[in-house]
Formats: sequence, C-alpha cells, structure tokens
Amino acid sequence: TAQIALSMALLILAGLFTKSLFNVSRTELGFQTDKLVTFAVSPGLNGYPSEKMVQVYERIESELRTLPGVTGVTSSTVPLVGGDNSGTNVSVQGFQGGLDVDEHSMYTAIGEHYFQTLGVPLIAGREFTVSDANGTPKVAIVNEKFAEKFNLGSDAVGKRMSMGRATKLDMEIVGLARSAKYSEVKSEIPPVFFLPYRQRAPVPATNFYVRTAADPRQVLPAIQPLVARVDSNLPVEHLRTMPEQVQDNIAMTRVIAILSAAFASLATLLAAIGLVSSLSRYNGLNSLERLTAEVKRAGCLPHKIER
Repeated sequence: TAQIALSMALLILAGLFTKSLFNVSRTELGFQTDKLVTFAVSPGLNGYPSEKMVQVYERIESELRTLPGVTGVTSSTVPLVGGDNSGTNVSVQGFQGGLDVDEHSMYTAIGEHYFQTLGVPLIAGREFTVSDANGTPKVAIVNEKFAEKFNLGSDAVGKRMSMGRATKLDMEIVGLARSAKYSEVKSEIPPVFFLPYRQRAPVPATNFYVRTAADPRQVLPAIQPLVARVDSNLPVEHLRTMPEQVQDNIAMTRVIAILSAAFASLATLLAAIGLVSSLSRYNGLNSLERLTAEVKRAGCLPHKIER
C-alpha cells in the first residue's frame, strides 16, 4: 500500500513537471527565434580600451552583413534569454518615486536595427542609429511593461528619464517596443529599457544576433574565421542558433521532468512487482486452504494432512 501510494504521488509530480515543460516549450517569447544565430565576444577580457571595443564591434557588424544570406545584424550586452540580467533604479518623468516605491527596471545596451532583426514590433518612435553615439543627446527605448509600470501609457515617446535617482532627467525616450522575453523563458517579462551601446561605453562584452534568409547552420562555420579576421586574439563564445539558446535556458526544467518521470516509472514498477508477489502469495494460501478442506472432506487423517 505504501509503495502504491508513493508511486501515485511520483506519477502526479511527473505529470505536473511534464506539463510545465510542455507549457514552457510553447511560451510566446515575443521575438522570432527561427533563422537566428547568436554568439558573444569579450574584448574587455583582453584589456581593450573603451574606444577600441566600439571599433571592434562595428567591424564585426560590418563583416557579418557581408556574409551570404544574412538579412540583419544587431547586438546586445545582455544575452537574450541567456540567464543573465542587468538592472537599476530609474527616474521617469511624471512618475512619483520614493523610499517605498518600486523604481527598478532591467536594461540592456543594444546596436542599431535591434528590434527589426529580432522581429520585435516597434509600437511608436524609432530605433537607434549609428549617430546615437558618445557626445550626442542621450536616448532610450522602453518596452510596454516599462511604460505600464511607470505610468507612461502610449505616450512614452518624448518623455524623459534617467538611471538612478536624479534631479536631471538626461535621457529622452525615442521609442516604445512590444514586450518580449528578457533573460529567462519561464519568468514574466520585466520592465526593460534599452540604451545605444555607443553611448554606454565602456562595453567589455556583447552578444551578436545574425538573421539569415536560409538555414542558420550554414552561417555558423563562417563566424569564427570572420571574427579572427577582425582580431585573431578575440575568441568566439556561445556560438549557437537561437532555438538552441532557448532550449539551453529551459534545460533544468527538462532535466527535472525527465528525472521525475524516471523515478515515477521505477516506483510504479516496484509497486507492481510487490503487488503481484502479494497476490501470488495470497492465491497460494487460498489454494492450500481449499486443498486442506478437500482432504478433510475426503476423510484423510490429520497427520497425513500435515505431511
């Protein structure tokens, strides 16, 4: 009875974990993962000065656009659904902050054509361009969750904000984007604001995204030689397709589902073996009792019955 109860509990848990994995696999990410390749480089680990980092990123972007079949190239400092994140408190025009008020938002620094390359609709305003660089007026793009949290509504474009608590709001919001997954597939989409990486120097590491017209795996072998042409001392990190990155992000959920199903199956098998054994013994005892009764009715002696 204990074995059967335990196996039933494990089967229920396995079913719940499997359902959770199924739901996570079908989660709407808010961006298009197909025909998308991603990889990272970290010139900051090689001691590059700030201005050279930007030059390296620009050269890599330029080289990537020359690859056959490439239709879009962009970048971000926080890897999309990569498990990392960056966050800070913000001050936003028209939003009353305070000690007991949640002023926190996630952010990432991105390249031009970010939303177009990833397939994230821009609701209002514009994307960043190469002219959004150091020495120019600071700009930002926010997602719908950010606009909702800080009471911007659909009129976010043109409002001003800043990072941290500041009396001077030094950034203008120039775009409002559809909300999309940020660092985790399973987590709710957080408020996010985006900055142009050219205004966010130094940027010691960044992640590139390459949109292709055909099978993205055809582009993968060309990435390492391309980066080596830009700088032979700069290694390529985390080179993969975006669907592979998504699957890697939910790998723990998959492992838990598989292990729970395996333990549930093992417990059910052991319970079944125990149950069959108990039933066989019970049937054997019943057969012996029936045999004893038949022998007694036949008039055999007790010692013969015992023997």
